[in-house]
Amino acid sequence: METFKLKAEKRENLISPKKLRQTDTLPAVIYGKGVENVMLQVNYQDFRKVYRKAGSNSIIDLDIGGKSMQALVHRVDVDPVTGLFSHIDFINVNMNEEVTARIPLEFVGVALAVKDLGGILVRSKKDIHIKCLPGKLVPVIQVDISPLINFHTTINVGDLKLPEGIKALDNARLPVATVTPTKEEVEEVQQAATTIAGPEILKQGPEEAAKEGEGAAPAAGAKKEEKKEEKK
Repeated sequence: METFKLKAEKRENLISPKKLRQTDTLPAVIYGKGVENVMLQVNYQDFRKVYRKAGSNSIIDLDIGGKSMQALVHRVDVDPVTGLFSHIDFINVNMNEEVTARIPLEFVGVALAVKDLGGILVRSKKDIHIKCLPGKLVPVIQVDISPLINFHTTINVGDLKLPEGIKALDNARLPVATVTPTKEEVEEVQQAATTIAGPEILKQGPEEAAKEGEGAAPAAGAKKEEKKEEKK
């Protein structure tokens, strides 16, 4: 797994976050198990370049005044007006202890149910909850959709091929992707079903009805005629 490096400095309490941002510097903090909270400041452009590649699921080697700390980006605040980063939360990690994370899913391959049958690919999950050692974290997990060959096939969490050392925490039966028919295809299937059922209704013509009438109980009028003949 690739490790990214980023320089940081301890932040003085006397400097307000607003003044820091005016100098292209981001206020930040690092915390974690067995570590005291430390207020930091990092260069805005340096962080932007690292975060664009590392995201929240890659280890960042923070150089804090010559001291190295392994961390993950836990939270990034964004200014709602400017859209610029305004604050960063780093979380210190122990490389020998497992962490949990949500890894984005990347769908790859060709689903024949889409290509040949004209169906629509439905992505039921955009990420997966996992557990692993920090060094095993990956930016994305790929989902091969080629097994989706018809409208009855589904890829579940348990079907995913996870990288070595990564364990899924989501229910194995949760659907990840499937292919559904378009509205037109559903209507065609329903129409075909109606057409097949039609002849069953129209099968009985006059001749068949007459045949079915043979052997049936005589009408009430016929019974009266028989009684008159017996009296004679």
